[in-house]
Amino acid sequence: MNNPIIAITDKVMRMIKSMVYMSMRVSYRRGATTEEVSGFLAEWAPDKSDFYHEGLVERLLAELQQEGRVEQAGARWYPVGIAH
Repeated sequence: MNNPIIAITDKVMRMIKSMVYMSMRVSYRRGATTEEVSGFLAEWAPDKSDFYHEGLVERLLAELQQEGRVEQAGARWYPVGIAH
């Protein structure tokens, strides 16, 4: 039997990961730092400005990198398959 809290947490994390990826594809086609992505996403939730903190964004970017959807060069992250 699945724990409902774990199920909800997993869904929220998948949603946040999708938001991070969308921001990379739409707004940061030429790359971005975790700070830039975090700041961009904070604009979408101004009353919860610390929700998309840099640590969370970096963790999700690392997961996206393992999936082959983004790549890292120095401090910047780039979506895969888009000309930089």
